[in-house]
Amino acid sequence: MLGAGGPSLTEFRRSRCVETSSLEPAQACSVVRGWRLAAVVLVALAGCKTKPGDSCRPGTAECLDRATELACQTGKYIAAPCKGPDGCTQKASVITCDVSANAAGDVCSTDDEGKGACGADLKTQVICRAGKYEVHPCRGPAGCKPTASGSDCDLSLGEEGDPCAAGEVCSVDRRTLLTCREGKFVPSARCRGPDGCKDLGNNQLVCDISLALEDDPCASAGGACSVDRKSLLRCKDGKFVLDSRCRGPEGCSNRDGELTCDMSTAEPGDPCESGSACTSDAKSLLTCKDGRFIVTSSCPGKGCSVVGDSIRCGGS
Repeated sequence: MLGAGGPSLTEFRRSRCVETSSLEPAQACSVVRGWRLAAVVLVALAGCKTKPGDSCRPGTAECLDRATELACQTGKYIAAPCKGPDGCTQKASVITCDVSANAAGDVCSTDDEGKGACGADLKTQVICRAGKYEVHPCRGPAGCKPTASGSDCDLSLGEEGDPCAAGEVCSVDRRTLLTCREGKFVPSARCRGPDGCKDLGNNQLVCDISLALEDDPCASAGGACSVDRKSLLRCKDGKFVLDSRCRGPEGCSNRDGELTCDMSTAEPGDPCESGSACTSDAKSLLTCKDGRFIVTSSCPGKGCSVVGDSIRCGGS
């Protein structure tokens, strides 16, 4: 499980201290001496509402309005939306900005890099990256969980195109192994075998590629049977390509990790390495020549048949 978090007082909120104004003459809007000081300062401060661009101390904030926070960014306030149902609120000296409904691309302070909260559905995480909020799906069984320090997002499962930082995950249907490349999950293998994609724990994933389709991605030399078990496929240049047609009765099989392809039956033009085969209609004998089966004899009478390891053509 992976997660990112930031200061949070409630499930969907991000909180921080309020920037307070000093009563020193250089900082207050207007100061007079004597007993009127307090009253005049309150009025003066009320007329000096903080606005974007004003100076601030790191980690401080104010509510600009019910739905907008003034967040400190490199010593200056910026306006940042609080689109969750609780908006921007202040309790004592704590500002709370509800970002549970914020959208990807909404502004956040670069000072809040990596901080965020769970979305309202507890299936997403709203997180600040490079001055913009990103919304990450939390597709693992634990979803998104609020914590004392922010939130935890279960990224143990993903989908193609999901944002990511690094690593690999299984797809939600557990039929694809996804690898993080350039900030997005992309398929690195299709796990069409009976065991699919499995997380064995300790960051160890296993993808069953004993079955595949042509053009499925693959990462290493090796082979697989086609899903219909009528073809033998080989990994070449990062994709599975046709190696042989397995038209015989035993088709393509994987026995204890060893692939076998029954080529006792074939058609003219099928790829081959050597040997002979009968056509599917049992009327002709085929021989492998220059990597392809060609017709070399017609088989009258009993036609072409496979007997054990032998091919018989014709006869009465």
